[in-house]
Amino acid sequence: MNADQMKVFKKIKNNVLSDNTKLRLYVSGEGGTGKSFLINVIKRWIREELNLETVVTAHTGIAAFNINGLTIHRVFQLHVEHGFTPSYTQLSDNVLKALRDQLQNTTLFIIDEISMVSNITLIYIHLRLVEIFDIDDWFGGKHVVVFGDLLQLPPVHENPTYVTLSSEDAEKYVGSLCSVKLWTDLFCYEELRINMRQKTDNIYGQLLSRVRVASMTNDDIKLLEQRKIIIDPSLSYNEKLHEICNYIEKLPSDTVCLVPTCKQCDLINSVMTSKISSEEIILTARDHLDCNKSLIKKVSDTLNKIEDNASQSAGLAKTIIIKIGAKVMLRRNIDVTLGLVNGAIGTVKSVSKSIDGSEIQAINIDFGADTEYAIEKIKVKFQLFKRAFVVREQFPLCLSYAVTIHKS
Repeated sequence: MNADQMKVFKKIKNNVLSDNTKLRLYVSGEGGTGKSFLINVIKRWIREELNLETVVTAHTGIAAFNINGLTIHRVFQLHVEHGFTPSYTQLSDNVLKALRDQLQNTTLFIIDEISMVSNITLIYIHLRLVEIFDIDDWFGGKHVVVFGDLLQLPPVHENPTYVTLSSEDAEKYVGSLCSVKLWTDLFCYEELRINMRQKTDNIYGQLLSRVRVASMTNDDIKLLEQRKIIIDPSLSYNEKLHEICNYIEKLPSDTVCLVPTCKQCDLINSVMTSKISSEEIILTARDHLDCNKSLIKKVSDTLNKIEDNASQSAGLAKTIIIKIGAKVMLRRNIDVTLGLVNGAIGTVKSVSKSIDGSEIQAINIDFGADTEYAIEKIKVKFQLFKRAFVVREQFPLCLSYAVTIHKS
């Protein structure tokens, strides 16, 4: 460990060994300062020296996989909803007993990529730990350390952790009659400043640091200008699109093209897939409407309107068109321990069909290291509007030659 990492480690170590105080610590640091490395050191020390456990979590499947952890929603059994925030619900006695058995030897909870965790989710984690350990103290009387960079991505829908939960939201989501200040009242601060990832390329590392706080120099801008892909401005829109795709095609196969909007994603993915000579494979979702008969027409009409917007249908598109050899991305967490998480990218190798050949049962995908996994359809229930739900059965996939910046 470097000096910064050692300082934070000693602070955590001293608090975990002490019975007097419960640690609530935010460890900040820009990308490359060794936050993930420090998490692994802490976890290993607690297991080997104290014979206790550390639960390591992150908001997304990719982030959890990178630190050998699990998603926040899985560990704390929180509901996942698409497009709106669910209220906090207590667990059944059976689920609560199972969680108590699993977590009984846990002394420290770590949350990584805290910038993506909302203030509401942080409150839910506190409530769940109180419920699990049956201790009326913040976070169930457990040590909590959060890692991340608040200058990186914020939550998609709600406010960041450091924004005080308003009285209105507190009443709406947790039944409290007063505002809640978990972040400002409980958490102390440490920062990792020594960049380990870019230490062999100071020019690049320092440029990233200045971009992070919006203080670029003229030299930074000149350097970035050199990386521009120049396309003839006289070309038509479609010609420019094909020119970009021709450029992408010449790059290494694991290159990811980041774009601002979903529409741009769809255009690039469509053109890149059209360049593959194999036949199109059309995957159409099966939908079951779970609503009153009087709402069926309205639900059907709404479904038709959002047909091309998977973000409004739990990440599962109504129609997916792929080919053998196409680059695809998983849209749901299937097995975090295997890296089969929302955001994992692979190549379609083959499909498995039913005996009579009428139905595709699995898509066989290579996610790297020549290891193929058979991805099957999943069923997901999502809400369209009040008292109107849809159960969709579809493969959790999308094309991924281009992905949105936020998704990446």
